[in-house]
Amino acid sequence: MNTLLLAALFACSSTPTAEPTPPPEVAVAPTVIPSERPAPDSDVYKAVVTAVITKLQPDFPTQLGLNVNSLTTAGDFALLIADPADDKGLRISFEGTPYAAKGYGTCYALAKKSGVAWTVIELAINTDDPMLVPGWFDKHGAPQTLLGF
Repeated sequence: MNTLLLAALFACSSTPTAEPTPPPEVAVAPTVIPSERPAPDSDVYKAVVTAVITKLQPDFPTQLGLNVNSLTTAGDFALLIADPADDKGLRISFEGTPYAAKGYGTCYALAKKSGVAWTVIELAINTDDPMLVPGWFDKHGAPQTLLGF
């Protein structure tokens, strides 16, 4: 009888334990890289504008300048929106360039910083594709904050 009592006690005390409940997953917010608008006299501004002019100049028969509409940086990326111009700041004709079919147009350029140098990694003139520039961000891992929001 003692054996039966011990077996009953053992059966009651050795209930299977439940698997431990894992801790709830905590959502981690993505890192937001703040954007900045460098001043026209800053080294960053001058370097990005120079990189874009250097990229475009071989396609134009005259000395090229840019009337900058917007320059935004975030981390190692920059987005420049500008109108190609002559050395007096006047809009230039695209006649005789690969962009001739576009007429006059706005330049969109995505640049990336490597060390101290800025390199243009994407460039479009007078695009009518509203998703082109955001598509560049996905392609190169550039922060969406370059768009200003």
